[in-house]
Amino acid sequence: MDLVEDGFDVGIVTAFMVSSTALVERPVATNTLIPVATPAYLEEHGSPSTPGDLLHHSFVALPSEMRSATWHFRHRNNGSADQVTLAPVYTVNSALMVQLGTLAHMGISTIPEGIVAADLEDGSLVRVLGDYAIDDPDVKVSIVYPGRQYLPAKTRAFIDYTLEHMGPGGEVGLPQPETVLSRLSMVPPASAVVN
Repeated sequence: MDLVEDGFDVGIVTAFMVSSTALVERPVATNTLIPVATPAYLEEHGSPSTPGDLLHHSFVALPSEMRSATWHFRHRNNGSADQVTLAPVYTVNSALMVQLGTLAHMGISTIPEGIVAADLEDGSLVRVLGDYAIDDPDVKVSIVYPGRQYLPAKTRAFIDYTLEHMGPGGEVGLPQPETVLSRLSMVPPASAVVN
């Protein structure tokens, strides 16, 4: 997707998605990458215990021009490092599609934790290699918008609101239910909205 060519005013994207030099990019958060798979996939193929074991598994990933197929893992306890270059069985240019491929039991993927938080919580996906962390694991999340001098007021308001509430150095995650419910109480019922 090209935000400028497709006529979008603003977008919230990961570093993998920014390809146009016509966009202003403002970092707002980071999202940690983690390796995940479905319980059914792991039951059929076994669970890797070291990064090297990933070479014997199917891997679902972004294409190499978006993210290198080489991953660096560090053991949480002893600090040992492992580098693994994986050959994906399925590549697609969207982290959401990587998520869907993983949920379809196609293999293991390394994906931003914020995208799969609900899947981890309900058990649809499980984290693998829990003793390891990915070196340089954070994916930058940015708000991007066309680099033109005069932005529409609604676009400027959205950008300012996002920067204020996400803030640089924030961490992407799912809102807690009580936060969502408190915000819903401020929204008037549909029958009260007048056009």
